[in-house]
Amino acid sequence: MLELQENGPVAEAKAALESFRDGRNSYRRSIRERFPHRDENPSDMEIAEMVSWLDCFFPKLSHSDIATILDVSQQLVSRYLGERQREKARWKECREAQLKRKPGSLWFSCWTV
Repeated sequence: MLELQENGPVAEAKAALESFRDGRNSYRRSIRERFPHRDENPSDMEIAEMVSWLDCFFPKLSHSDIATILDVSQQLVSRYLGERQREKARWKECREAQLKRKPGSLWFSCWTV
């Protein structure tokens, strides 16, 4: 993988992500320790979450920059961001459909199986 620049947006994004990830993972571990019997305890932050976080808070980073920060392939970053875009489009479509329905009409769900 490419070496990170000591200065610049890539190094800044990496430092911010590490700080956020450490806090998030610590919080999630505390939940797992307090509620060990729960079936769905939160896991540590996954690559897809980190990709989304970087894209949200550092939108000027390229897919290659994100891949370098996370030490993964650029193709994986592109796949995760593509999935995120499709999910956002679906949420937007659902929200617009809800806004268009008439008052008093039956509620419907955009998330059908």
